[in-house]
Amino acid sequence: DSNKCAAVTGADLWSAKLAMEIREKIADVTGETPHMIVSQLHRSKMDPNRERDEATQGDYKAEYSYDTYHGFIEKAHNVVKRTGQPGIQFDIHGYSSHPDLWFELGYLIDNDDLDSGRLRRSESSINALAGRVDGSFERILRGDASLGAMFQKAGYKAIPSPRYPGPGPELAGNITEGATLRGDGALKTVVTLTVSRWSCPRYRGRTIWNTGQNGAGDGRIC
Repeated sequence: DSNKCAAVTGADLWSAKLAMEIREKIADVTGETPHMIVSQLHRSKMDPNRERDEATQGDYKAEYSYDTYHGFIEKAHNVVKRTGQPGIQFDIHGYSSHPDLWFELGYLIDNDDLDSGRLRRSESSINALAGRVDGSFERILRGDASLGAMFQKAGYKAIPSPRYPGPGPELAGNITEGATLRGDGALKTVVTLTVSRWSCPRYRGRTIWNTGQNGAGDGRIC
């Protein structure tokens, strides 16, 4: 009941397909195959990107699915941590909420802070990554060494990036700030792991990934 609960029930489109293609590309380039966890449930049944009570609405089957999903994420994190090497998690989403074909890169930084320049590395999901590389936090977040810069160089629009450092008033309210669910929040205390959340456009005019629609709510690569 939308009058009683503000839960989001729209599907993330093509997110599982895109996550699979990213996983395959990482394997091709590095020779190592990442862990991959995909929710196969439509978001109207269970939303793994919310706190447990909101995600499951008290349904015991949804609670079981939620705990199983996040349990697999935790298991993948533990495998990475046991290697003693840094790790990174990509949290892949699809959207159709606005037609501008942006790549939205969420790092747990408020949109207002992106616009004002109040950037707190310690509160971001890329704190560990920024601590391992040379350069300022802003350069890693949205400068020439950022993921947004890579998308920009490839011809896509991305926020944050050198060209679009923040959403500004014209995009305020439409840009993802980053995941806040249990799995990502816990990662902020693990210094070897970094989280990058990607919200990707439903895009057919210039193919980013092959056709194929998926109503599942999430795809993650660790």
